[in-house]
Amino acid sequence: MTITPTLAFTLRHPTLDDVPVITQQINAVHFHDTGVATIVTEERMRALWDAPGIDIPGSVYLAHTPDNQVVGFDTCIGLPPFEEIETEMTILPEWRGQGVEEILLQTVIDHAMRVHIPQADPHSRIVLKASADERAIWQNQFLQAHAFQLVRGFWKMQIDFDSALPTPTWADGLELRPYDPATQDHLVYAAVMDAFAEHWGFHPVPFEQWDFIMRRECPDPTLWFNVWSGDEIAGLAICTTDRPDTPDLGYVADLGVRRNYRKLGLGLALLHHAFGEFKQRGKKGASLHVDSENMTGATRLYERAGMHVVETSWKYHRVLREATTPS
Repeated sequence: MTITPTLAFTLRHPTLDDVPVITQQINAVHFHDTGVATIVTEERMRALWDAPGIDIPGSVYLAHTPDNQVVGFDTCIGLPPFEEIETEMTILPEWRGQGVEEILLQTVIDHAMRVHIPQADPHSRIVLKASADERAIWQNQFLQAHAFQLVRGFWKMQIDFDSALPTPTWADGLELRPYDPATQDHLVYAAVMDAFAEHWGFHPVPFEQWDFIMRRECPDPTLWFNVWSGDEIAGLAICTTDRPDTPDLGYVADLGVRRNYRKLGLGLALLHHAFGEFKQRGKKGASLHVDSENMTGATRLYERAGMHVVETSWKYHRVLREATTPS
């Protein structure tokens, strides 16, 4: 299908000079679509430029007018095993419905076919995945109208510290110890990969990528809580108090318990410990994100800890290639 946009525009890859306008448009469009303010900072966007193993500039396509006004952009991020390729589109509201979004989407699909899919197993199923806040009506309608199927819901859950918090209780043989990044970073990485191995859509990432992302998302090592059983990490909570979109809340980025240490109350104890640390640092509550159909019982755990759902986002897949049987 050939799409002729109503107004002329050109596609190009971004440079660092485009970071301010990209950041501004992400925040403005999110507020327009959801009525909720979010804050993606220029600092965070610039840091992503250097992410190991990901060509951020080469994976983003900007649409701009002849006078260089950016009207929208789309991404195409692929990581091993290249079976789920991520896209995230932002279009200024006044430019929607003029053909820009269709051409950006087709450009991303062409990019995936050319760059990422050749690196995948030749028989594997390949999908293009996208997310949409449930309040973003246009985005959900656009995805559904362009062969994306709703596959999952994710929740943002929150607790307000309006009453006394429980004291964490650790099972016998388990010990909370301070985190030393210089000597324990690979041990924490291994524990995260192990604890999350059963989660829907999880794929292991190289240590360098994980380390790059986590040190920027959760930069304070005193908020990396690791519980040990002898010389093995049994469970952990990696947290931060520096999310610009929720400055009054602490945030639990990762909470994981290895299979052999489940059903010992460790997840709840880690939450209680994190909540206590957040409150001590002046935070009024805490939040996290979770798969609404999590098979390890995470949603029930968070509800027992006093958390409730405050936001829902939908995950979509568009099949780019079905799986085949090796001959």
